[in-house]
Amino acid sequence: MHTMKTSILFLLLGSCLITQAQSDRRDNDLFYSITAGAGIGHSPNFEESTNGPGAMLGFSLHKNKSMATMGYRATGEAQLLSPATPAHTMSSLELSYGRMLTDKKLSISLNAGIAMVQRLERGEFLYADPGFFAARYYEKVKSFTLGVPISLKTLLCLTKHFGLGVEGYYNINRLDNFYGLNLVASFGKYQFIRKKAKL
Repeated sequence: MHTMKTSILFLLLGSCLITQAQSDRRDNDLFYSITAGAGIGHSPNFEESTNGPGAMLGFSLHKNKSMATMGYRATGEAQLLSPATPAHTMSSLELSYGRMLTDKKLSISLNAGIAMVQRLERGEFLYADPGFFAARYYEKVKSFTLGVPISLKTLLCLTKHFGLGVEGYYNINRLDNFYGLNLVASFGKYQFIRKKAKL
């Protein structure tokens, strides 16, 4: 029930952000982007390794120097030999608002907001496959809470609709704080300062 109420709250907040952005639209001043990335993350609750792979996906609307973003990010422990299932992971569904600086084809943005955070852990041991370095299986233990996501992203717009960059993030929550670094690719309609033609 708590998860359902939180999901409804996120949908309502997301609708409000999009509606507000659309209501402020004048001519072609509303810009958008879809960003996907992968990298490395860290959380103290990981058992096999406190560092592991991470990924993110986000949709942003930006106007002038303001940006509203809906996104998802996750990071999990790295496992090589004798993998344990499920892997410990931290993930978050996020709504954030921020400010951005643009100059020619470079943009830097700083966002903060609210997130629904999930921690997936291993519970009681169930069984293991036979053989050396066999997989081990445990009960799934899920925990949920609200968190505060903070992210800083630098993006170089290579074309009118494509850019590459790097993103650092930190999620503060009562379960386990987690953070990481992602290389990102972005697609959309970007806002940057063009040089004025000389008369």
